[in-house]
Amino acid sequence: MLHFATNSHHLSLKINTLEVWCYQCVKWVGKRGKSQAELERVESIIALFSATAAPHSTNTPRISPTILSLQRHKLYNDRRHLERDMYVLTETDKVYFLSVEFLLAWRKFLLGNDLPPEDINNRSLVVAREDWEYVGCPEGLPNGLPLMNPYMAPFHDFGIVSEASWIILCKYYGGGPALSEENIPRDNPVYFPLLSEIALGKKRIIEQCKSRKYAASIEAGGS
Repeated sequence: MLHFATNSHHLSLKINTLEVWCYQCVKWVGKRGKSQAELERVESIIALFSATAAPHSTNTPRISPTILSLQRHKLYNDRRHLERDMYVLTETDKVYFLSVEFLLAWRKFLLGNDLPPEDINNRSLVVAREDWEYVGCPEGLPNGLPLMNPYMAPFHDFGIVSEASWIILCKYYGGGPALSEENIPRDNPVYFPLLSEIALGKKRIIEQCKSRKYAASIEAGGS
């Protein structure tokens, strides 16, 4: 295989998604848009595992429940690759928020442990209309958007993604409501801790993105 021949890295096959993973590079091998020869080689390996099995007594193909499950998961691999790679954030990006319940279900899908989650549900992150007064916003926000709950915490109650990522997720999953920094009052002291935590969370994600990009450039330069 090209990747092994070039880098002498040992590869493994993730059975439940029929993907090839390099632990040393920490990346999937044989992705669309990369090396065509490598992609074709991975596809040929995967075909051996997902082929139908014909019974001895008839010419009619028989597919076991296990094979059907593998084939079903494989249909989502291109989508998994896209969604895994889109988690990038820069200093100038507008950020959006996703409930931790959706993120946990989404993570299972990206790992290949489950099928795609249902629609995005951010209602747990919003202050109910009758409770606006208790957070110092009796009239809500001037822009008329849903009011973010000030007592939610990044990485505990919700995750942070870029606007580009939010658009892709909305395309695939739908749901809502859309929640961004525009759903948080800037001049309300009740929200100051939340704004500070979001700023720190955004900085943390940006640093992680830069580290991954640097590691990828080193790996590519050594290939």
